[in-house]
Amino acid sequence: MNDYTSGQQAIYFTSGMHSIAASGDTVCVVWSDYRSGGLPNIYSAMSTDGGGSFGTSVMVNDPLPYGRGTDSPTVCIGADGTIYVAWHDNRTGAGSNDDFRIYISWSTDGGETFSTDTPVWDSSVNANFFAGIAVDSEGRIVVSFYDGTNPFFHIYCAVSTDGGLSFQDPVIVDDSGSGNPSSQTIGIGPDNEIYIAWHDNRNGNYDIFFDRSINAGVSFGTDVRVDDTGTTDVTQFSPSLAVAENGDVCIAWRDHRNDTGNNNIDIYGCKSTDNGVTFLPDIRINDDASGISVQYRPSIAAGNDYIGVAWYDHRNEGWPDYPDIYFSFSDNGFESFSNDIKVNDNETLLTQMLACLAMTSDGTAYVAWSDNRSDPEFDVYFSVGTPEPSGIVSSDQSAVPVVLSRNYPNPFSRETTISYVLNEPGDVLLQIYDIQGRLQETIVNCVQPSGDHSVVWNAKGLSSGCYFYRITTGDFTAVRGCVVF
Repeated sequence: MNDYTSGQQAIYFTSGMHSIAASGDTVCVVWSDYRSGGLPNIYSAMSTDGGGSFGTSVMVNDPLPYGRGTDSPTVCIGADGTIYVAWHDNRTGAGSNDDFRIYISWSTDGGETFSTDTPVWDSSVNANFFAGIAVDSEGRIVVSFYDGTNPFFHIYCAVSTDGGLSFQDPVIVDDSGSGNPSSQTIGIGPDNEIYIAWHDNRNGNYDIFFDRSINAGVSFGTDVRVDDTGTTDVTQFSPSLAVAENGDVCIAWRDHRNDTGNNNIDIYGCKSTDNGVTFLPDIRINDDASGISVQYRPSIAAGNDYIGVAWYDHRNEGWPDYPDIYFSFSDNGFESFSNDIKVNDNETLLTQMLACLAMTSDGTAYVAWSDNRSDPEFDVYFSVGTPEPSGIVSSDQSAVPVVLSRNYPNPFSRETTISYVLNEPGDVLLQIYDIQGRLQETIVNCVQPSGDHSVVWNAKGLSSGCYFYRITTGDFTAVRGCVVF
């Protein structure tokens, strides 16, 4: 999806693997970009048609002095559509770890231009890395990061109440002592609570911890242990956090509890239903049964009825070669997850890694990742899909005249299959509409018997973008969305 063919463009390790954000039909992806030679800058690309197409990429950060570089951007979109990007760079120093600061920039014109960079913590000496960024419902910008200027790392949080022009002094989040916390990830609760999770080794092995602020970042409480492995000799890394629309705190991470020699690493997760006071038992998210696969760096996101997780996965070629991108989702509130779904579409021996996931309220899943199919340089690739429900027809579904399924494949470039179940015979009208609500095509207009039905829709002649298919029988109507490439 990046539009420059020379030099490497790639998503690297970022806070919670949140280098993609989506709101409605707006999708923003950010990455580290070497097109200018030397050290990287931060670039972004925008889609306004639900991922059907992306505009020209834009440099986010201010030009840096020679020999300075940026890294590890994350992005979020505010309720007013403002796009916020955070990263670390060493523009003020000579390249040592004591010279890195966190910066943010924002765009109010749909990603066409970005503001002058703002430092989050402008102290004399900084070793600040891997920023996470979020915006609450009152417009406060919240940035998390970890700092290594002291003998031991700590997680910090800083808040801006003036739209990003300045930040209050950051506060320490964790109470880990010498636990060296890092890899923090951030989210906003339903009442503007600030939620932050991370891993640290206060207990000897790395475990997942969580803390929250209920006073807009003025202070944080006592850390809460997230994973349920207790005192066993097990390591957990790289958490990613999302807040479901019902307020549940959902966290996924890389987990070694089944590891027998660095060749069986899984994705585990759990949720809290009481705003992070306690967490429910862990569940395994990936479903591969080989026992010798490595799954890395999850990214979690939540839609209205769905919780999705994406990661990079070595099940097809074995560790350490040629990972693919996989995705799984829960449609029952983190009780269980779907079969794993391979996201990337190439079958050759190439590397896809560092997946980032965003979901919108309708359950549409957007995934971006680093991909070297243009070997030897990496590019940023992108895909969009819609989770299929579990397939179990509930009593509510059997009571309605028709159950409309997600089309497959989705997205698609030419043809897709639309399936539905009629619980009673009747007149059926199936029509395609564009995103402005204009009728594009009538696919079915006839009397049909009860039972399973499917129809192949050919979108030839339609431009790329989001479309809706609507089925009507009697007084009942159901609508779903799809994306044409």
